[in-house]
Formats: sequence, C-alpha cells, structure tokens
Amino acid sequence: MRLNFCPYTAGLVVIFFIVFLHTVFILNEDPTLMAIYESGDPGNLAYEIMSLFNYPVYNQHNYFFSGYGWPFNDISFIVILLLKLIGQILGFYEQPLFGLIDNQPLFNAVIRAINFTVALASIGLFFNLANRLFDNKKLAFAASLFFMFLPWAAIYSYWLHPDATGMVFILLSMLYTLKFTQQPQLSYFYIAFVSLILATFSKMYHGFYLLPIVFIFFISYCQQHGINYLTGLFSKPILKIVVSLPIIYILVILIVHPYAVVDFGGDIYSQWLFEPWRILNAEKNPHLTVPFITSFQQWLLLYQQEPLIYLNVVFLYLLIIPLLFKKQIAVSGLFVVSVLFCNVYLGLVIFGNRMMHFELRYIYPIAPLLILNSIAVIRFIWRQLGLLPVKITRYGQIIFAMGVSLYLLPVVAENLLTTTNSLLARAAYQHSTFYQLRNFILQNNEIFAQSKILFDIGSAPVPPKLTWIRPHATLTWVPSKIIDKDLFRKYINPLAKLIWVSWESQDQSLAFIKDNEPQFLILIAERSQAYHHYIRNNGFKPMMQFQASHEELLWFSYWFPEVNKPLKTLQATHKLIEIYRHPNLTIGPTIVFYRKS
Repeated sequence: MRLNFCPYTAGLVVIFFIVFLHTVFILNEDPTLMAIYESGDPGNLAYEIMSLFNYPVYNQHNYFFSGYGWPFNDISFIVILLLKLIGQILGFYEQPLFGLIDNQPLFNAVIRAINFTVALASIGLFFNLANRLFDNKKLAFAASLFFMFLPWAAIYSYWLHPDATGMVFILLSMLYTLKFTQQPQLSYFYIAFVSLILATFSKMYHGFYLLPIVFIFFISYCQQHGINYLTGLFSKPILKIVVSLPIIYILVILIVHPYAVVDFGGDIYSQWLFEPWRILNAEKNPHLTVPFITSFQQWLLLYQQEPLIYLNVVFLYLLIIPLLFKKQIAVSGLFVVSVLFCNVYLGLVIFGNRMMHFELRYIYPIAPLLILNSIAVIRFIWRQLGLLPVKITRYGQIIFAMGVSLYLLPVVAENLLTTTNSLLARAAYQHSTFYQLRNFILQNNEIFAQSKILFDIGSAPVPPKLTWIRPHATLTWVPSKIIDKDLFRKYINPLAKLIWVSWESQDQSLAFIKDNEPQFLILIAERSQAYHHYIRNNGFKPMMQFQASHEELLWFSYWFPEVNKPLKTLQATHKLIEIYRHPNLTIGPTIVFYRKS
C-alpha cells in the first residue's frame, strides 16, 4: 500500500513530531519506572525484547506476558539485529549478534524509536482510511488530529506498549476490507485477515475485529457475485476460503512465534491461541475476578464521561429510523456494522475486563470507528440539509454547524489540554519522588546491593537486575493476582535481594516476605497501611521520606490521564509550567523508606 503524502499528511507528520518526538528519549513505559531512566534498564517490555537474543533465540516465552506483543517484539528484534550486523561490518559493535546485549541505552532508544514510528504510522493509516471513506482530505485531516490527541489513544504514542502495533494492523485490516468492498480482489481480504492475526497477536482483545471484517467480506462477496447469502454460505469459493484461513493462521504463528507450537507454556496468556474460550473461565482468568455488577457500574461511569462512546450508543438507537423509512433514508451498510460492533465491543469490555482496571485505554481498538461513526453522522445530516429548499438549506446548515461546533469545541479543547498536560508531566520525571529515590539508592549502593529490600511503589514488574545498583542485585517480583500456585513458584525467586510488588499483590507479598525477612521496605505512603502490623511487629522505623513540594503536586508523576484526573485542568498546565521554572519543586506521591532496627 502506498501512502499519498499530500500537504495534509505532511502536516500530520510535522504536528506529530513536534508534540511527541521528545518522548522517544524517555525510555520507560510505566510512570513508576521513571526512577530508573537513563540507567540502561528501561522496564519489562524493552528488557524482554532484548532477551529474544538469548538462548533460545527468538523465543517469545521470554516475554513477561507471553501471550501478546509478538509483532512489536519481532519488529524490534529484526531492527536491532540489523543494527548489530551493520555495527559489526562498520567496526563499532564487536559483540556477538546473539546473546546478552551490553549496549542497552542504544538499543533502548531504538525500541522507543520503533514505538514512535508505529504510532506515527497509525495516524497516517487513519488519515488514508478516513479520506477513502469520505473522499474529503480536510475532513480526514480534522479526524486524524482528533485521533492524535484523544488522551486514551494518544498515550500509545509515548507509552512503550504493544497496543500501538495492534492499532496499525487493525487499521490495515479495515483499510483493505474497505478496498475489497470497492474493488473485489480476494488478495485484499487475505491482507486484511493476516493484519487481523497480527493485531490479535499484539493484544488478545483486538481479535474481536474478526467478526465485522468477516461479515463485511461475506456480504460484499455475495453482492459482487450476485448470489443470495444462504447459497453463498455453502458455495465452493467460500468453503475454500474458510479452509484456507486456519492454514494461514498456523503459518503466521510459525513465522511470528514458532515456539508457541513447540512449547505451549500452559498459562492463560498462551491458551487463547488455540482455545480462546478459556479466556471466559473466571477461575483461571484474573480479568473476570470482579463481580459483573461492579464492573458494569464502573464502566458505565467511564462511558458517560466520554462523548465518543455515548454518542455511538445513541447511534445504535437511531438505526431504527432507516428501518422505518427505507426508501427516504439510505444508510451505508458499513456504518450499520460499525455502530453495531462498537456497541457489542463496549458490552464485551464490561463483561470481559473485570479486574479493577477501569480505564478508557481498553477501548483503544475501537477508537477509529467511534470517530468515523460520528463524522459519518455529521456528514449525513449535512447532506440531507442540502436536499431541502435553498433558504431552508442555508439557515439549516448554519444552525447545524454552530450546534456541532458548540458541542465539539469543548471536547476537542479538553482532549488537547489533557494530552498536553500528560506529556508535560511525563517530561518532568526528574522532578519526581521516584527519581529522588533512585538517586538516594545510587548514593548508598554498597548497602542496598547486599540487603534484602521490598518495593511496593508501582504497578509494573522490572527486569531480573537493577543495573544502577552496584554490584547488580538480583530481583524478583510478586505478580498480580496469580491464582495458580505453580505459576507463583515459577515467578518468585526466594534468593533475590530485591522484591518488587505489583499494586494488586499485597496479600501475597506479606505472605512471601515473612520467610524472607527484608531489611528495608520502600512503600508508597498511602499503601503502607497494608504493612502496618508487619512494620510494628518487626521493628521497622522510617529512615527517609520523599514527598512532593506541595499537596497539589502529589499526583503529577502519574501522567496517565485516567489515573491523574487533575491533568484535565488549566491549573494543571500552570503548575507544570511552574515546575519547569523552578527546578527545586518535587512532584509525585510520598515514598517512605523503612529500615529494620
């Protein structure tokens, strides 16, 4: 596929570079890992990509969540391998092509640059898709800007995460499905199908796009060949395609992750490959542990706060109008399928994601459809007004344009403000209490490299070593909500010096540290209550405390907009600017360092 770089696409590229380029140099994907920035240890995703070079090479089971992220890992693996090969040829890289990567900062930057490029590609693909749908570059440009600054979608432009790769393949599948409806070439469908496989391997729930894509293909195929749907369902060409799809699926697995067939791994993140119904098993899937009523209430609250979402729920009810007035109002079949799928997906999220991660970033896969659906309705009404008598058309379109502007401008302004503040807060990582903690440990390396420490300050696990502690201290982590005891034993290393606890695992961590007797505890102040009895009964005393300069700066190190609600205000912008003017100001939650007496 060839992207047409007209002035609008060039403008999108320039805007994207201006807004997001500086984030390439911030290597961590989680705010609590900002503390180890510039240390050659950027967090679990980049570390595990590098582990693909270790034996067994190209084994995705090295990855923290072995069930997804494969396409991003593969792309990064190939690019780094080429970089190492070029380095050997030119003489500036003398290490083996495979095995331990010693020059981590260089390769960390490469991985972040790949993430940046992937995010930029998604904007270009979205523009191409919108332009093909509406045949209007200005409209496509405006829609792409909205997509670029949508806070819960924009995060993947600066957050190192495989979802960004998934969006590229989702948009590719949508684009080639649209091409198939316009020009019936079977190759377009196969490209869309392979893109869907790669999207699913980027994140499991991206695979739900298979439903509308296959449905649109089938309807279009029958219409193009002039056969009824029931006949088409059992026709030889359709049966041949149906037989070919699982073969293509297996072939893509063998290319992207050949070890998936050889070594299944056995956990929930791998089983979905061949037994996707197991994802719905609440006993084994931690995503289903919260009661449905709680999930429904929490997600409904989020849905009500996002215009794109509740507008598409309204569109679902408005679909009854074309059914009542078939001759007068003709609605695109693509629009109907898109609206139906979006609402089904919103329901699936309520049912399937029930582990207290109630964040709009889980709606990311349907963000393009939510935007395109809204534009389609606005464009449809505008055209219908154009069919009225001249005077009515003129005043009707003016009133309609004013109404849409009054409704959308505040939404656009809030999105722009939230994304801008998130980026400003992220760039201020050196003002955070996490960064102060890192510096404190650096200044006392000889103590902390030899003593057992428990960290309970973040949600993301980190690599097996903290390279900024000299000598390197082995690290283990208590994974979140691990129900299977065998898996718990697999992940925990009882001999490790450092124990990192994910935010959902305090009960497990308390049970674990009773047998390990750490000499230091590093806790977020508001979470230390869970350890109250342990601290009191084992003679721990506060040794050092890191806290924000002012109460209102407390949460600014959490730059994810759904977590840090203050980022949605102009006051937040003012305070963030003040942080850059006054380098002594500190942001972030209070961290308390406890030492055993």
